[in-house]
Amino acid sequence: MLYLQQLNLTHFRNFSELELNPHPHFNILYGENGSGKTSLLESIYMLSTGRSFRTHLAHRAIQHGHDKTTLFAKLHMHPNHQPLKVGLERNKVKGLTVKVGGEICRSVAEMAKLLPIILINPDSYFLLEAGPKYRRQFVDWGLFHVEPSFMEIWSNYQRLLKQRNAALSSRANRSQLRIWSRELAKYGEILNQMRKNYCIKIEDQLKPQLHALNLDLDIHLNYHQGWKLGEKLESYLEQHLERDFELGHTHAGPHRFDLTFRSQKTPIDDVFSRGQLKILVIALYLTQAALLKAEDKKCIYLIDDLLSELDHARQNYLFTTLRSLDSQVFVTGLDRTRLEELWKQGSAKMFHVEQNILHLRNE
Repeated sequence: MLYLQQLNLTHFRNFSELELNPHPHFNILYGENGSGKTSLLESIYMLSTGRSFRTHLAHRAIQHGHDKTTLFAKLHMHPNHQPLKVGLERNKVKGLTVKVGGEICRSVAEMAKLLPIILINPDSYFLLEAGPKYRRQFVDWGLFHVEPSFMEIWSNYQRLLKQRNAALSSRANRSQLRIWSRELAKYGEILNQMRKNYCIKIEDQLKPQLHALNLDLDIHLNYHQGWKLGEKLESYLEQHLERDFELGHTHAGPHRFDLTFRSQKTPIDDVFSRGQLKILVIALYLTQAALLKAEDKKCIYLIDDLLSELDHARQNYLFTTLRSLDSQVFVTGLDRTRLEELWKQGSAKMFHVEQNILHLRNE
């Protein structure tokens, strides 16, 4: 079972020094708003991804008055093996350094593979309400962890897209463009099929999750591949080459993929309440967790301050489902009593976070 056995923070947000020894299954962080609960979740997320979920400027996580923050953890990977030591340093001048087992990683993707994270927080609404990049990230995150060849295909597509765009900007000749188009289309078609297959699995698994969350509405996923349906990408790029020259970039392909949701043929934004949209978001992430479990994959779940907008029945289902995943979970909230009720059927550690100080309350 994968879990964080130890986490150390140095100069992260308002934490000067902190050592956390979490429970392998459930960890409850409660305290007032602004006490540091979300910062602890942010540190775990940053250790995995190199990014913050609170700001696109990751250096802002460095404690005021300091030049760098360091995150260190011991990962339990296998009962017969020693914990794996991993670390991350975010430096205002030198940027990001990631280490696994004492060795510097070439890419933060190596850490992300070791330490997959599913985050559900108030900003998870972006998955439905913001631009298509959030839905691409959602689908691609799932593929990254369940499809071994995904990263190579995705990386090759992104590299070729940059090369084709550079050729368009420099007004390269048509024969040269056709070479880039042919290679781009080859990887684009494979990437597109991977995403389609994964989205079919999401739709199949989503219905039982919605039913269990008492949202019995007919939800359909509409897959927008990024170019005209029924046409091969290479021929489509050839047909619209003049438009790409005018724009100076490639206007069609999997980089324009989007996923939209409809109920009774109507966009969900037109018929769903705010509460129903939140339930759909939770159902989507639980669906992704179920797909991971089906592939015998483990990840760590960060659940930030969602209890306030869910009724008790849905809270019960959410945490019953998390218990069934046999994974490590970190959850934050204001209401200690309600959190204790939810976790009474399973072992957990409860931490009181107060003015960026952590107090272990019970085991």
